[in-house]
Amino acid sequence: MRIYLVRHGESVLNAKEEGYDKIPDHALKLTEKGHEQAIEAGKALNKHLRELEFDKSKLRMWVSPYTRARQTAEEISNILGLKDSQIREDDMLTEISFGLFDGLSKEEQQTLFPAEYAKYQKDRLEKGIRLYKEGVASKIIMSGDHGQEGYDEVNVMKEYAINN
Repeated sequence: MRIYLVRHGESVLNAKEEGYDKIPDHALKLTEKGHEQAIEAGKALNKHLRELEFDKSKLRMWVSPYTRARQTAEEISNILGLKDSQIREDDMLTEISFGLFDGLSKEEQQTLFPAEYAKYQKDRLEKGIRLYKEGVASKIIMSGDHGQEGYDEVNVMKEYAINN
């Protein structure tokens, strides 16, 4: 089994580095450059698979439900000629989730959720980058994933792919 990881193309937030308080993270779209990056990734992967003489009918793609990831996957799958049945969307691949804070400015976060905001600030300073789960329904991200967490997520996804 071969696993290829492709990060989404440039999103609106990547380009501006602002707007997190206006657009929920899951709804961020690719920029024109992001679409071009996805097309280039698809071309490179297609070339690589041809060189391996890989039967693309055996290829499976797992994608995050976030808009920018789905847009990237669509560009790549068009180039590879994948069928819808070869593409699976999975919440395990969500990059980050701001949970209660999604789409809110820092001031709104602090005003609407003072206890959670205080915990966020404290933990961010003490522990750095962490993902916290408060109950089942909400996630609060402290910053992003540690390298080890990303490695662990890839291994979990690999096992999932093998068994599904």
